[in-house]
Amino acid sequence: MKRIIFIGQSLLLGMALLTAPSIHAQEKGKAPDKDKTAEADKAWQEFLKESRPPGGPPPEWKGQLPTQEQIDEYHRKNGLQTAKAADLARAFYEKYPDHPNAKLAREKEYKLNEVSVELGNTSREARLQELKTALINSPDLPEEKRLQIRLEQLTREMIGNRELEMPALLEVQEKIARILMKEFPGRSEPDNILLQTFNGAVGEGNVQLARRLASELEGKKLGVASQNIMRAQLKRLNAVGHPFIFMAPGIDGKEINLEHMRGKVVVLDFWASWCGPCMRAIPELKEMYEKYKPQGFEIIGLNRDESMEVLKEVVEKHKIPWLQHFDMGNPEGGWAAKYGVMAFPTVFLIDKKGILREINAVNDLEEKVKKLLAE
Repeated sequence: MKRIIFIGQSLLLGMALLTAPSIHAQEKGKAPDKDKTAEADKAWQEFLKESRPPGGPPPEWKGQLPTQEQIDEYHRKNGLQTAKAADLARAFYEKYPDHPNAKLAREKEYKLNEVSVELGNTSREARLQELKTALINSPDLPEEKRLQIRLEQLTREMIGNRELEMPALLEVQEKIARILMKEFPGRSEPDNILLQTFNGAVGEGNVQLARRLASELEGKKLGVASQNIMRAQLKRLNAVGHPFIFMAPGIDGKEINLEHMRGKVVVLDFWASWCGPCMRAIPELKEMYEKYKPQGFEIIGLNRDESMEVLKEVVEKHKIPWLQHFDMGNPEGGWAAKYGVMAFPTVFLIDKKGILREINAVNDLEEKVKKLLAE
């Protein structure tokens, strides 16, 4: 049902303004000539009637999960309906180009075709691209809007409906940013895309790409918050291969000190109970902990829940046996802020010598632990 709700919301957002009274018809306070505009007004009302958003999923779906075929058919019908409304909008402004609502009709044709394509109506893609090209070349279009449309075009051309793995996605993001930099010099949006690419590279542990982008971004006019995040991310990157110092209070009030764990392989697990993947990983971590603890394996949880009480309740409920530090209790933002950790779970992996070996060890964690234990 999630897909239905998402598409439904997109459809309603895309069409929400279609039934609103036109502000264009009242511009300059000039009363229209009734004899000349009666036909146009009738055509406009017909358009508004045809462009009303659907009233939600069909009644027969109530109380039961629809099949994928039913969902597809529902989307198909709505896609055809929005396409029909888009054609009416186009017919209106082409026949009545001087009508006060002509400009609004152009805007609505674009939005309706966009929604129709989102609903799977591929027959509208060509027209949508025509409209986007016309909008981009329009002297009246603000540069910000032009850049947004161009970004959508590039994303559709380079990604489309494909599901890219992170390395490929980062490569595409950087290409898009480079194109936008040339087409829109001086705008901050391409720099922000590069910053997102940098953050993704850090998360993937792609040190070479992250450092290259960081070197470039340091010369950009980024916001203070973005600069602070980038510095923290670089600190995390630069910590790899060096002794990692960690001292913090546990939830029992006793100090947790990595220095006292030399000779053990240690996982620092940044997690929270509101994080679904974090909670799904607990059974696997418990199994690993029981299996490898006798061989010198330890886990330290750095929790990002809203309160210590929540953390203690979760630990007790799920019988989590390893050490826990309440990272949200630090007024300076905690260890997550210090090292730019924004995605959860994030796992730091530390070897027997206390050296930070990985900053994103979530995937294949057990194999990585076994390898370090054997060193």
